[in-house]
Amino acid sequence: MTLGRRSGQVVTAGLWLAALASWSLLLLMPADWPISSMPVASAVVAVGPVSARIVPGQTLRPPESTTAIDVLVRVGGPYGSSTPVGLTVYRDVERAEVIARSEAVAVSGPEGLRLSRFELDAAVPEGSEVYFELEIPPDNPWPILIGATKGDRQRVDAQLYLERQLGWSDQDLAYQLLRSQNGIQRATHLFATRMDMAVTALVAVLAVGGMATGASILVFRRQGRWTMAGSTLAVPGVGLLAVFLWLFA
Repeated sequence: MTLGRRSGQVVTAGLWLAALASWSLLLLMPADWPISSMPVASAVVAVGPVSARIVPGQTLRPPESTTAIDVLVRVGGPYGSSTPVGLTVYRDVERAEVIARSEAVAVSGPEGLRLSRFELDAAVPEGSEVYFELEIPPDNPWPILIGATKGDRQRVDAQLYLERQLGWSDQDLAYQLLRSQNGIQRATHLFATRMDMAVTALVAVLAVGGMATGASILVFRRQGRWTMAGSTLAVPGVGLLAVFLWLFA
């Protein structure tokens, strides 16, 4: 076996390994997919200070099963100061039944309000109205502010609460709901519920695949069809995986 042929086989094997690894991760690795939008920064205001006594809460109706909630939290201490913040989801404002719990560490930074992600220990079912509230430790030494938004038309059924009483009628907490799914589960869900979005994503992937095919033919036209096929799969797979990791890591 000549050196050139052996190096060609190594290239082919490497391309197929890269294709297999990248597409396996894209299709099987779980990620927290956004199922609602966070209000734009210009629409966010700070509410507080809140504390163990002045408890911020929010009613909401999840559009899908929810496994995590992002909330904007500002710790008023020096940069790097931190405090644990709890989040509990109840069946309703009466707090008689707990659906899920979580805890995150909020850290002070120069940007002020920072995103804190609460990974829930149980999924919140879609469709029914629930209530969540944030829990500040009573011994917390720093003032805590929570992000809120005014006049959010996407959340007409939602309501801000303070001290477990109705808050301002035109405000909601600034939050984003997320759902943990792998690529196959998310694609299946989109094709079942959001065909327009699913078709758009499919067309984009096919377009990238078409460009990868053209580039593979130009670069590996003398290497054989297995090398070109491996390149056609590896190039979009690695590229999409890089974007995926940038978005979700």
